Amino acid sequence: MQQDNIQQDNIEAAFTGILENVAKLNRADVTGDKRLREDLGIDSLSLIDVAVATEDTFGIRIPDEDLERFQEVGDVLDYIRQWFARCASPPPPFQDQVVRNVFPSNSRDAITAVSRPNDRIAHQRTGTSVGG
Repeated sequence: MQQDNIQQDNIEAAFTGILENVAKLNRADVTGDKRLREDLGIDSLSLIDVAVATEDTFGIRIPDEDLERFQEVGDVLDYIRQWFARCASPPPPFQDQVVRNVFPSNSRDAITAVSRPNDRIAHQRTGTSVGG
């Protein structure tokens, strides 16, 4: 139970940090019941930037149709929490990195992208044939 509370606090703190850094909001102004557009003044382009930073930080994906449904800060926090509940993955900082193949698995020059929280994606050429 205490572990769950710590993870919930980590999610909220990390997302608040995203809003502070990406949308240039004051951390004290960010609460779960604040409306993203009306109360915090986040426009459509800034919301996309926030979504991308959220995806990078938490190693999740937010489809456009889900992004359009977010009205309040709490909606985004609930989405992140539900993502981790479905995936049974612990949220950062426990999740160190996300690895994915950028090219098809049968590509001779497969490239693996590794993203870490607060880092840009780093690419590494494998130089080996993958899947065959």
